[in-house]
Amino acid sequence: MQKIELRNHVDKVFFTLEYREIENYIYANWIGFVNVDNVIDGATQVLEAFESTGCPSFVNDNRELTGPWKNANDWIENIWTPRALQAGLKNFAFVVSPNIFGELSAKDLGLRLDNLGFEMRTFKDYEKAVAWITDRVSASKAII
Repeated sequence: MQKIELRNHVDKVFFTLEYREIENYIYANWIGFVNVDNVIDGATQVLEAFESTGCPSFVNDNRELTGPWKNANDWIENIWTPRALQAGLKNFAFVVSPNIFGELSAKDLGLRLDNLGFEMRTFKDYEKAVAWITDRVSASKAII
């Protein structure tokens, strides 16, 4: 899978996605201000990556996000999550935005997605998120 970039209406990159094959996780990076349509477009790319790779682990990085996206949480909860589960999502590391609005959006989403069939953890530190996801990947390989 090649790295994907999505651009907004003013041609600025708001989302990048890549499959980190060696570590076996999908990595999404959100940049700047995003609206509901941007979230749906990016999250749909994540779903397609799950489906095409069979990868069960996901790092969602919001460190560069500058605004709220809570209005997309209904769609994420009701549309994205069932598809992600069907595609095999097991481990979801969420790196929250240092922006209070982004952090509140993530907190709301975490409450909605609690106990839905995959393990989701939120992190303020990117390195800790990656360490956690790679530990989960290693643990699942050891079981097989």
